[in-house]
Amino acid sequence: MRVTAEKLIRKMRGGAQAWLVQASTGDSYVVKFRENAQHRRILINEWIAGCFLEQLGLCAAKTAQIHVSSEWLERARGEGLSIAVGNATRTISPGPHLGSRVPVDPETTAIYDYLPDAILRDVRNRNHFHGMLAFDQWTANADARQAIFFRGRCREFVPEANFGPGQRGFIAMMIDHGYCFQGPDWRLDDLPRQGTFVRPAAYEQIARWEDFEPWLTRILHFPDSAVDRALSGIPSSWLEPGEEQLLEQLMLELLRRRSRVPDLIEACRNARPDFFPNWHPSPYVPLAASRTS
Repeated sequence: MRVTAEKLIRKMRGGAQAWLVQASTGDSYVVKFRENAQHRRILINEWIAGCFLEQLGLCAAKTAQIHVSSEWLERARGEGLSIAVGNATRTISPGPHLGSRVPVDPETTAIYDYLPDAILRDVRNRNHFHGMLAFDQWTANADARQAIFFRGRCREFVPEANFGPGQRGFIAMMIDHGYCFQGPDWRLDDLPRQGTFVRPAAYEQIARWEDFEPWLTRILHFPDSAVDRALSGIPSSWLEPGEEQLLEQLMLELLRRRSRVPDLIEACRNARPDFFPNWHPSPYVPLAASRTS
């Protein structure tokens, strides 16, 4: 289904200068434009990461390509839409841009990017930060881990857990993956101090390797077909000549990097021991691939 922009709502915080937009589906999306202030490749990184996180079963914002017309852009510019870089203003072009769906109605439900530790410890899917740590180390996220928090029906956002149909609570949803693959650099260096959420309470539950499951095993056995699906969905307008080959090479390197994820997690733990106060050192023993189903 084609998703088009309908209503410009407001500008969001952050270096990409994203905007909150109401789409033709009735949902709200945080839209990053190709001409954003960080880099055009940020959209590609967000798209790939969104596809991968859905495959892994982590609670992350759903991504979509939001199409904007010349007529909509003209109207939106009159309402303040712009991208400023230094003293210059970039012109946003029509076509597909990257949207991250807002999980609840932002007009009626409060959304937070920070919670006190006492409430963070009660987040119903706090263990998804464990899986995201493995993901961010695998994908060389050069930024801190970003997340939003809101109250919602637990079963809707964490279907794998044994929540009752009406049970509600705080949910953590992972957002902003533009600096995976080291942002526009498209590199996979080891970054043991990066990719962590700012609050160590997100990780204090971790005591053993099993606390990273099932996501660690799913990464170790991540299917090549999921990479192919993600790449095939990237609009040609997001790529410049020669970048398709660069991206394919990056993905081949990423697949080879799967087996190193336990070592990357161990390096992160050594670099930030205060984030893992309850860790009991032990050799990593792989689980059977069948556990990922």
